[in-house]
Amino acid sequence: MDWLIVLSLAVLGLARSRTSPFISSSTRDRKGTAETSKNSETLDDMLAAIKIESDPDVRHQLLIRIIEKTYKERHQPAMQKIFFRFAAIHLNELPQLLPALTAKSKGHLPNIITFKLLAIALEELSRYEEAIKVCEQAIQTGMSDGTKTGFDGRIKRLRKKMIPRNVSP
Repeated sequence: MDWLIVLSLAVLGLARSRTSPFISSSTRDRKGTAETSKNSETLDDMLAAIKIESDPDVRHQLLIRIIEKTYKERHQPAMQKIFFRFAAIHLNELPQLLPALTAKSKGHLPNIITFKLLAIALEELSRYEEAIKVCEQAIQTGMSDGTKTGFDGRIKRLRKKMIPRNVSP
């Protein structure tokens, strides 16, 4: 009897793993975009969905979730590569995404965590000049990083790290 339960659970698990929480024929709207689900999404599901997603809001949300998920595991080389790739994609697409996102939020600029996470990851790798450029882009876009000093303070701290320290022998 126990083997029957185990077999049933295994079959259910296989069936579930083959269905995407993002895309199914029943979740497509008239525009051909896929709805997203925040429940039990895997990175593979999100990466597959982002290839076809065109709705600006859904695409933005997918990119944010991919970036957040890979940022948490950025110390693994494969995850770091995915993080940097999709952070760059998100920031490159932002000019096209922002009008729709701003309209949806009734004229308010949504918070874009990508700027902060990317600046932190670049700083960890001592890529200070690139981190400063990300912070400057965030300021130009009108973003805040949620800290007391904001991106301006982050830039000042990054510049201090770029100054070589005189160490006495």
